[in-house]
Amino acid sequence: MTGTTFSSQTPQNILLQTARNPEQAALFNYASMAWNNQFYFNGISLTGDRISMSAAMESRLIQSFSSVETLKAQLLETAYSMFGPGFVWLVRTNTRNSRETRQFYILSTYLAGSPLAGAHNRLQPIDLNTENIATAGGFDAKDLARRRVANSVSSFGQYSEASKNQKTSYGGIDITPVLCVNTWQHAWMFDWSINGKWQFLNAWWDRIDWFKVQTIADVKEGESSLLDIYSR
Repeated sequence: MTGTTFSSQTPQNILLQTARNPEQAALFNYASMAWNNQFYFNGISLTGDRISMSAAMESRLIQSFSSVETLKAQLLETAYSMFGPGFVWLVRTNTRNSRETRQFYILSTYLAGSPLAGAHNRLQPIDLNTENIATAGGFDAKDLARRRVANSVSSFGQYSEASKNQKTSYGGIDITPVLCVNTWQHAWMFDWSINGKWQFLNAWWDRIDWFKVQTIADVKEGESSLLDIYSR
């Protein structure tokens, strides 16, 4: 986006700014895919060998999954069974439970979907902020703009204060992704053949850099970018 306000911004900032604007869907898709893929590659050991997790990280994962073996089985089986391209994530909640610990969960996103809380879609079924002149029933541009502003009280559109201030969708939770695997066909088919997805997933698991995963899991509030942390 040369010559625009996005030209000097990171993919993370771009995807968060464009996620809720349907007129910028293509820009969101490119930015989100760039961010997701970089996150995927950064979780893989540069040496090709798995970098073992610390005892502290193992203990935290056991609290959420009962064992690391259970985590592996659930994560890989979720990725293997996905019908269509996307990413499967290991995520950490940003709020603590009654035991003052943060839980870990497995999350799936499809196509260029983002796990970041600020990129969640609006929830109401009808919102004039999602319409354009061609689909809005014959309104001209001025009338559509006026109706959008009038419709902004409870919407998540670009004219809404909620859109500017609400970090998550209603009913959503604020999470931090710590690891992901790419399930798009081009990520595994050329090297592992059309029937080699399971072998690919196991090979990926054996090359995870758990030091980087723990670095993200230990992220503090106010960190500007997860990729900044990953590049340390």
